[in-house]
Amino acid sequence: MDEKRNVSTTGKSLFEALMDDLHAGFLFISTQPFYLILPVIIALIVWFGPRLRVQNALGAPLELYFRRVLFQLPASFRFQYAAAIRTVLDGLDSSNLIGALSFFPGSVPFHFAGFLPGSSPIGSAASVEVPGIGALVGIFAALAVLGFLLGIAFYAMITNRILFPSERLTFRAFWTIAARFTLIILVGILALAVFAFPLSFALVLLFPLGEIALAIFILAAALGLILIIFPFLFVPAGILAGLSIREAILASRNLAANDVIGNVNFFVVSFVISLGLRNIWQIPAADSWMTLVSILGSAFITVSLFAAYLVRFRTQLHNTRKVSQFLARFTTEEDTNGK
Repeated sequence: MDEKRNVSTTGKSLFEALMDDLHAGFLFISTQPFYLILPVIIALIVWFGPRLRVQNALGAPLELYFRRVLFQLPASFRFQYAAAIRTVLDGLDSSNLIGALSFFPGSVPFHFAGFLPGSSPIGSAASVEVPGIGALVGIFAALAVLGFLLGIAFYAMITNRILFPSERLTFRAFWTIAARFTLIILVGILALAVFAFPLSFALVLLFPLGEIALAIFILAAALGLILIIFPFLFVPAGILAGLSIREAILASRNLAANDVIGNVNFFVVSFVISLGLRNIWQIPAADSWMTLVSILGSAFITVSLFAAYLVRFRTQLHNTRKVSQFLARFTTEEDTNGK
């Protein structure tokens, strides 16, 4: 199988490699379902727990700010932007600050991340109004950090189980991994800030040209972003496995280039599975007990695909010929622990 995956020239070998990775991921969670506990518990807390409303804290300040911005725009733009502003303000009424648990990349995964429920089978959830901006910032920061740390611990434990089954995750290793991911997130925020202004300026210039021009620009920007991100797709796996940021970046570039078509295959199929099933999980209403099936299914697929990602990372280590000394040492250690 290794020889076929190194070649990766036929549809059959690509398909077999993809199926091997996905099967290994599904087999992992099927034999060790206790990794579903954390995502399920978080989802149940979000589902049945109280809603943290921000209408009083943000409603008036945002409306005042948007009005000032609106009056500074040309008259021809005001109508379109006014409708968008009203949508944002109306959305505050259904907002829930508990969603901050999924704010950072790598946060703990749970079914309701991104589409928080407004009710449950036992009735509408109790609402707690956040009293002001200071409380809002404090609660948001606390929940975001908590979700991030829970996510890092969750993913690191799964990584240890798959790559180093004979070892336990130590507190020192956990905090090292968390610190490295924090640095990566900060660098990512800085990069977004640098590129956000020219992209926003370009969108404003293209807006009068119509939807087609905007669609072409957005498609080109998305394609460029994918090409930039692709060499770094294995960086999270490397950091979770204990590599430094520099080592993880070098390893990811080597691994991504080793089997470009196979890696594209894997990530595209994983994305399609995740997105497609996510839409299915959202079909049951929040006040239906069928949502329990969605919570379990969402957790199962999330953990399965992450496990498959780690299996692919491990397999790519074995199959990569252009590998630096540190990566060779890591591969040797993983082989020893895995066997």
